[in-house]
Amino acid sequence: MHTRILGATVLAAVAACTGLAPAANAQTLPVTIVNKTGIKGKMYITVLGRSPRDPTVHIYSDANGNIKQFAVNPTPTDYGFSTTAQSYSFKIPQINSGRIYVSFCAPAWTTASKTGDTPPQIAPNTPATWVPTDKNFYTVLDFAEFDWVPSGGTTSMDIDTTQVDALSIPMTLSLSGTPGGKATTLTSGFKDASTSTLVLPGLAKAPWNKLVVYDSKKRPIRILVPEKAMVLPTSHPNYFPNNYLDNYISQVFATFAKPGKTFTIKGDNGALYTGTVQNNQIVLKPNNGNPANVFNKPSSTYVWQNGAPPASGPAGPVPSLQKYIQAAFLRSTFLNTTTNSLSTCQGVIPYTLPPQNLYSSTIHAFSINQGAYTFAYDDVCARSSNIALTNPTSVTLTLLPLSPTMSTMTCN
Repeated sequence: MHTRILGATVLAAVAACTGLAPAANAQTLPVTIVNKTGIKGKMYITVLGRSPRDPTVHIYSDANGNIKQFAVNPTPTDYGFSTTAQSYSFKIPQINSGRIYVSFCAPAWTTASKTGDTPPQIAPNTPATWVPTDKNFYTVLDFAEFDWVPSGGTTSMDIDTTQVDALSIPMTLSLSGTPGGKATTLTSGFKDASTSTLVLPGLAKAPWNKLVVYDSKKRPIRILVPEKAMVLPTSHPNYFPNNYLDNYISQVFATFAKPGKTFTIKGDNGALYTGTVQNNQIVLKPNNGNPANVFNKPSSTYVWQNGAPPASGPAGPVPSLQKYIQAAFLRSTFLNTTTNSLSTCQGVIPYTLPPQNLYSSTIHAFSINQGAYTFAYDDVCARSSNIALTNPTSVTLTLLPLSPTMSTMTCN
């Protein structure tokens, strides 16, 4: 699932209080951000994540890769750095569940608080750009997410651009390294402005046009994922119908409630699950003798969030079953006629049958190799924007315009 979320003196202090050896985070990796959005003026960058040695330690870094640990802070704060350069290079430390936030005209305002864990952690409350009351709602702001961690005698990085919450700044992502001693560069995201500016026209018809957030000058600055727009008040201009998939969900349930109608999922545990609908619940029975996993009928909103809500059965297999359920619903492949397997990728073409998920299909259509992260389990069948290699040497993020009107924006 798609979830991620130090100068010598500071590093030593963090090491002392967390048991981390100072050398563990000594390495840094160069990152270059190239601004091709057309926006003029100040660009803000925030790097944050978890220590790869202790995931309970939440950290942020400066432009030199020096890290600090978050402290409780209820005041929206700029934890990053800024530049007015069109091309800017900085360094990141080794981080797990890391994010590189980029914004224009204002920083990625962030607070920090204690979590409900035992013992509690102090973690950042990252920008909720889909919440109208959030201080970041009208800021042009987006992020890439990554893990850069030790791996054997070297390090490994996986990184992606993401539209799981929203799309504000389309990006081209380039990751270079020397895995096995061979110079390699991988690329994902959007190719250039000729593709990044086609997403908005692809969502021009109702209700998809409701997902577009405009600034005070009526310029588009963000496209919300339907799930986030579904939970807004119905009177809000960005509200998206929260029953959009209801008819399709009912059609799937009616189909597999019929005698003899089944589907299968190959679980990550190696078991083959046979699925039916009984008493308005999805029942997935494995061939390894373990108890069945049962899921309640989801709402449209829940499908976008996590597939289907678990009702009973072993907890271990739940995520690997939910991911296939979610992908099949959101790609409209649950009732495909090619195969009855939700985990078989060959021959199953997403987004060709109704109902339309234009948010996902449009972003995928204009992405490099059609790879994108438009919902939590969009990595099913290797359709995500994630790229990875060992021994990374550099990262480049090229920022592209969401709309040609970005060229009229100037930050003070």
